[in-house]
Amino acid sequence: MGKRGRNIWYIFEMPPLSPSMTHGAIHEWLVKPGDKIRSYDLFLKIKTRTLLASSDAQEVALLDVEVMEDELYVASLHSELHKELPVGTVIALLTDNSDDIVMAASSNTSTFVPNKDTKRALWQAYVTTKSESCGSCS
Repeated sequence: MGKRGRNIWYIFEMPPLSPSMTHGAIHEWLVKPGDKIRSYDLFLKIKTRTLLASSDAQEVALLDVEVMEDELYVASLHSELHKELPVGTVIALLTDNSDDIVMAASSNTSTFVPNKDTKRALWQAYVTTKSESCGSCS
């Protein structure tokens, strides 16, 4: 159970990986529901595009994202890969109690209703692949 006798839910939102980022796409989940994660575990890969200041060209980056919370369980993951989602969209639900995974199976990231005890999961990201700029990236 949670640290104070109740279960604690964590939401993981599409992170703003740069000051100008408004959208990102889940490229690949590196976990699945039921997995136990610890600090510095790779969690997912996100693909993002940024406009280059000097032209209309775009630069595409693939980033590895780590969760900076310890001893959590993956309860639910956003199912749409490669679709651009706004920054702040809930893309994963995490919990400190493995029993909550069964309850989360009947819910999903878009219908989860946070309460006053819900926390935002901490994260950090690293650029792993950066493409050359292109005029019409898709």
